[in-house]
Parts: sequence; structure tokens; C-alpha cells
Amino acid sequence: MKKTVKPSSEGNKESGSVEQAMGKSFNTWKLVVLGLAFMAPGLSLLATFNLVMTAGYTWMGIPLSYLIAGVTIIITSISFAELVRVFPKSGSVWALASGAVGSKFGQFSVWIYLLEILVVPAAALIPAGFFLQSWLGVPPWVTMIVFVAVVSLLAWGGTNLSVRSMAILFVAQLAILIAFAVSAVIWSINTGNFATQASLSLTPAGSLFGIAGIMVGATVAVYSFLGYEAPASVTEESEKPTKTVPWAIVISAVAATGLYLLLAWAFVLAIPSIGLFSLLYYVNPVPAMGNAIWGSGIGNILNFAGIIAGLIAALAAVTASSRVLQKLGADRIAPKALGRVDRKLQTPVIAIGLISVITMILANFTPWEVIAYTIATGALPAFIITNLLAFWHYRKDGFTAKNIIVHGVIPWAGIFLCTWFIIFGVPLHLKWILFIWIIIGALLVCVNHAFRPAVFKAAGGESGSEPVDRGWKRPIWSLVGIAVSVGLLIIVCSAFSIWLTFYSSGLTWWHIIPPYAGGDILAIALTILATVIFAVSTGILIFRDRLFKRKEVESR
Repeated sequence: MKKTVKPSSEGNKESGSVEQAMGKSFNTWKLVVLGLAFMAPGLSLLATFNLVMTAGYTWMGIPLSYLIAGVTIIITSISFAELVRVFPKSGSVWALASGAVGSKFGQFSVWIYLLEILVVPAAALIPAGFFLQSWLGVPPWVTMIVFVAVVSLLAWGGTNLSVRSMAILFVAQLAILIAFAVSAVIWSINTGNFATQASLSLTPAGSLFGIAGIMVGATVAVYSFLGYEAPASVTEESEKPTKTVPWAIVISAVAATGLYLLLAWAFVLAIPSIGLFSLLYYVNPVPAMGNAIWGSGIGNILNFAGIIAGLIAALAAVTASSRVLQKLGADRIAPKALGRVDRKLQTPVIAIGLISVITMILANFTPWEVIAYTIATGALPAFIITNLLAFWHYRKDGFTAKNIIVHGVIPWAGIFLCTWFIIFGVPLHLKWILFIWIIIGALLVCVNHAFRPAVFKAAGGESGSEPVDRGWKRPIWSLVGIAVSVGLLIIVCSAFSIWLTFYSSGLTWWHIIPPYAGGDILAIALTILATVIFAVSTGILIFRDRLFKRKEVESR
């Protein structure tokens, strides 16, 4: 007879399941808002790293690059959706990889995924600081402190507050972007540039480097789509998760692809307003295009759209990534304090506080180009893993027509495209960084399994992650894995150092200097003060939660 292991009551008391503690507050439209807000189309149009950097590789062929990137994302969204249907658990990549393969691979996969989700809020807010500075002259480090505080408070305030805020701001942003797109089309027609520009934008002839430039541009364009998978992070907070979450992921990917194609096309049509080769001299060229099309000064409306986009993208990123950390804490893969959910607010307050502090530090002291490239570098391997998981889980279903296409051809097409982007599109120094990050992830899995053996195992169906025997026997493979990983890490870091010193040809790692607080004593002091305030606020929420729990116990 099969022996079942009951979840410990102690674990439930400490953190509770996500469903018990956080409720079912996401329906389909809220999930779609979360995914689209995370992607922030306004930032993709306005921020240098996206459309302008894509233009550096493709010139007029930007829409084609976004189409290829969009197809890759839609393919991966199908794999995400298929996995969520059979593993309806919060935690995104952690839950899916643990369910499909096992907890060890789940830990490794989520380590790769953390390279994306922990730095997305900073990547969203830094451009907003640029926009506000160019518009009103506000020091960017002031913008960072204020915006991180606003985002954190909205995320702490509960799902309804954060989603409604995202929805309102997203509609406002979208209205401005569509107005720009329509105006760009009309302006191009009136100036007689429409026929030439439109035709060049839809063929490889629009790229100075042909199809190779289009493909490299697609690697940069993929960055614009990060966040389509955000609904998977709140699966257990969703109504009918096996239906709403998969649909929301696919809808977010398809809708974003259509919207980005429109914006990229409008961008190409508006280029003659400032000159094609002038793009390289602008941190944010689109407001200048707006001034040419709408009239002097009116282009600042686009700066406003960028500020809104940064806020909603950061809010969506904090909402989604805090749920991933909360799930890791609840499953004891990360410190269990991260699994705590506030009883009144029903939000993972410690996880939100930690991400807020990380965002504050990154946004004020790290060059944005580094953050942006790091996110793209972490996302592509995570997408490869997701497609591989979909194939791996469904391989046992046999050679039916649906299985061959949906769980065979589609996942492997996604694997091929993402691998192509990594090999040919990601700069060499970032390949080194990715390799080092992967080795560190393998090392952490081995250490975790050696010193915390079999704390949890992934269990399918509705039972979720169940605790098992905590025996002290350390598997030989874990000890060997630690030794091999440490050896590889030393070798790779040494090789990277040699390459950087002698063969990198004077590599410039970033062109945008550490953005805001690097040399300002007041900025550093206020950043530290804001971090302390976040920590104290989190402590107060924890104390209040414990006091409430104690009174509840005494009343019984």
C-alpha cells in the first residue's frame, strides 16, 4: 500500500499555503493586466535599450526583429501554458521545473530565473528617472527613492489596489502610445515618406546587415517581452488556475507582439523627423520625434508616458517576483521568513520589502545598461528551460498529432530560437557571466542537497510540495558536485579574467555611467535612510502579524 506523507501542520502555521493566506484574487483580465504591465510597452518605445538599440542593428527593419522576437515569445508562452495546466502552483519556473523533473532541477532553474526577476524593477524605474530629468529637471536619484516607495506601498496594499493601479496607468500609457503611432503614420503620409519607409520596414532590405542584422536585433527585442509569463507567479491566487493562467500567458504574449509591431512600425515612420543616424545621439529620441510631429514641447507627453510605463512595470515586477520569493520561502528553498504573508494585507510583505531594497540599491548604483543586458541574459536560458520542460513532461503521451506539434515541434522551435539568440546575439562578456552564473547555480543546488538533504520533494497533482525525511546522510553525488562546481568556477573565472585582460580589445562594459547616486553624498545618505525605513516598516508588519496571531491563540 502506498504511504502518503501529510504536510506538517507547523509549516502551515508558519507560512500557510498561498491559497489559504492570500486568497483567490486574480481572474483572467487581472492576469492579463499583470503580464502586459510587466512588459511595459512604453519603455520599449522610449528607452534606449529597446527600439533604439534594435535600430542600431536593423535600422529600418525594426518591425521584423520584433516579429521574430514575438514569435519566439508566443512559442514559449504555449509551453508555459501547457505546463501550468498540469502544475497549477505559484512560483513560476520553480513550480514548473520541480513538478516536471524534480526539486533539484527546480532549484537550478529558479536560480537562472532570478537573474531576470530580481533586477527588472530597477530596469523599469531607471528610464523613468531619465524621462523625468529631461522633462522637469528632477535629479534621477530623487525619482528613484520616491518611485520605489510608491511601488512598494502599492504592492504592500494588496492585489486589488496594485492591479487597479496597473490597469489605470496602463490605459493612460496605451492611449498616448497609440496617439503617437497614428500621428506618425499620418505625418509620414503627409511628408511623402510613407511608401519608402513602410516597405523598408517590412523586408530584410531595411537592415544594413541583412537578415543577420534582423536576427541580432531580435535578440535585443526579446527584452521588450520579458514579463509575459508573470501570471504563472500567482497561479494559486487565481480563479480556475488551470484555465485562466494559461490563457492569460498566451493572450499577454500575442497582444504584446501586435502592440510592439505597431509601435516599431510607427517608430520607423517617424525616424525622418530627426534623421536616421541621429538616433545614436539620443538617450530618448521619441519625444524629439513627437516635437517634430506635434509641435515644440508637446513631445513631453511621451516623457510622461515613459514615467507611467516605468511605474507600472516596476509594480507588476514587484508583484510577480515577490510571489516567486514567497513560494521559495514557503517551500524552504529560500529562508522561510520570505514565505510569510501578512494576515490583513494578504501580501508577502517580507519578499516585497527585500525586492524594494534590492531595487533601491540597483537603481541608484548600477549602470542601466548592465541591468538591462543582465535581464536579457537570464531570461533566454529560462525560456529554453521552459520549452524543454514542456517537451520532457509530455513526451510520454505518445505520437498523437497534437502532442507532436504542441509538445514537440513548438518547444524545440523555441529552444532553437532562444539558443540562436544566446550564441549569436548576446555579447561575449555576457556569455562568460552567464556561464559563471550557471556554475554557481549548480554549486548551490549541490550544497543545498548535501547540507539540507531531502527537505522537500516535488509532488504532482494537488498536493504540492510535501516535506519528507530530513535524514543526515549526504549523497555522494552532492559532494562530488560541490567539488566539480568549485573547480569549474575557479577555472572559468580565471579564464574570464585572462580573456578580459588580454583579448577583450579594451572592452567598454557600459556606456551609461552608474546612474544617479554614485558621487552624491546626499543621494547615498537618503538611499540608506530609505532602505532603513523599508526594513523598519517590514519589521512593524511582522510584529503586528505575530501580535494578531498571539491574540488569536489566546482567544481560543
